[in-house]
Formats: sequence, structure tokens, C-alpha cells
Amino acid sequence: YIRSSTQWQRIFDFGNDQTQYMFLTPRSGTGQLRFAIKNGGTEQILNAPALSTLAWSHVAVSMGTTGVRLYVNGVQVAESNAITIRPSDFKPILNYIGRSQFSDPMLNASIEDFRIYNYELSANEIAKISEVISGN
Repeated sequence: YIRSSTQWQRIFDFGNDQTQYMFLTPRSGTGQLRFAIKNGGTEQILNAPALSTLAWSHVAVSMGTTGVRLYVNGVQVAESNAITIRPSDFKPILNYIGRSQFSDPMLNASIEDFRIYNYELSANEIAKISEVISGN
């Protein structure tokens, strides 16, 4: 439940510093939902339409061996096969929910449920989780 449209808040930010991280922000500098991952080199990003404010949203990032997909309310909103970095490449130890590795604003939102899986979820699995969480 995002309460503010302030840019660069973090839903999550996992990493070791400002050169090794992965994060999800509801609103980037371009006003989009953004997943980003970096391991010393160039940041790899995936953008989607910004999350609505003052409304509950189920958001999922699914990382597989061949790409990354973003889902909002059980529907895929973005995909990239060009993202090749994985968290196992840098083994994040500073893992924040609602806070950034950088000096970005704290998340002004409520998070009801946060899950991490050690395998890629299918589109159907994400849709089912979204339905259960939203009560549909």
C-alpha cells in the first residue's frame, strides 16, 4: 500500500554496498516501477508502469536462468532476457525492506506480506499467490 509518490523509495534493497545490489522501487527517477541489479559494472534495469498510490498492489519479481519478469496484481507487466546478474553473483548481506543502500527516502507504505523463494515462480503460481493475498 504505497502512500507517497516520492521517487527512489525502496520496497526492498538487497546488497553489500552501492556497487553490489538489487532493488525494487515503486517510482524511479523516470516515474516507473523499477527493478535494478548491479555487481560492480553497469546497472541492469527493468521498468514497468508505476504502482498506484493509496491502493494495495501485489508485486512480484521472478528471476530465472534466462531472464527477469515483473508482475503487478498477478499480471506480467515487464520482462527482460538481457538481465544476466543474479544475487548469487555477489551474495548480498545488507538486506533491507523499505530502506535503500543509498541515502534515498524510507518507504512510505505498508507491506503486508514479503516472500523470497529459492526457485523461479511460474506466471500461474504468481497469479494464484496474488489471488490469495487480494482475497479474490
